[in-house]
Amino acid sequence: MGKEPGAFDEAEFTQRRIVDLCEAALVRAGAAGVFPTPLNEVIEVAGIDEILDISELPTDITKPSALRRILGALHFRHRTVFVDRAQSGGRVRWTEAHEAVHGILPWHEGQALLDDDETLFRSSEDQREVEANFGAAHLVFQGKRFFEQALDFEHSIKTPIMIHDEFGASIHATARYYAERHPESMALALCGRFPRQSGHVPIFTTFESPSFKRQFGVLRQFLPEAGMPVNGGLGIDGLAAIARSALSMTVDVAHCELKVRDLGGDFRRFRVEAFNNQHVLFVLFTRRSAMPRLGKKIDVMSS
Repeated sequence: MGKEPGAFDEAEFTQRRIVDLCEAALVRAGAAGVFPTPLNEVIEVAGIDEILDISELPTDITKPSALRRILGALHFRHRTVFVDRAQSGGRVRWTEAHEAVHGILPWHEGQALLDDDETLFRSSEDQREVEANFGAAHLVFQGKRFFEQALDFEHSIKTPIMIHDEFGASIHATARYYAERHPESMALALCGRFPRQSGHVPIFTTFESPSFKRQFGVLRQFLPEAGMPVNGGLGIDGLAAIARSALSMTVDVAHCELKVRDLGGDFRRFRVEAFNNQHVLFVLFTRRSAMPRLGKKIDVMSS
């Protein structure tokens, strides 16, 4: 059931508050509309004095046993951000943005916040980390400014692949932002690359645009429990064929058409694209009603 009309939604309120605070930081830093976002300036207006390599993290900070390799940290008392610069450029920038948001949000004030791969790049259950990642996305992509560019091109996985460098972000982060905030019905599955004996690859997580959620719910419910199929004869041969083509890298982007049942029980057509960046398999579902070529068509090979 949806929430009652006019009911207070705390999550939506918090997200709006985070966007407002991050947008104010962008404006104060003179970074609004500048890409890639100059994160050093944003970090400075967040009241953080310096950024150091993670190797300089003070030894007196206790590392929680659940954390693996520490990739980023914010030490409030010293007003210092620590970043593991051995990461790729896109991950370094995301870590900087994440730690900046910890400094921007007044209710995150504390002694020290430590981040690993789980809190920075996966689906953390810690509310502070979820909020920091939500804010980091706004600092890196700047909301409507991202879509002012993205919507000039076709609704396709090819768009985040093409424009990610302009925002100083990874393909992973850009594809997620594109799918999760797109104005049309769109959903993205992030999957593994190594098939199991069942003929499936694991599905790590899915992301849905607000429109997709309203009309269809969650993408995961439409996919096999065993994972994303890559072998034929498992019930969704078209999906398996494009996943297999992407994993074998015989094409840059493989695609097919599928029908998905909406919450009213009617079937709607989707274009489904698969892309392998040699780290994860991306599978993007885009509602066919959103597919007219309103923007420029993209050739991934030339981009």
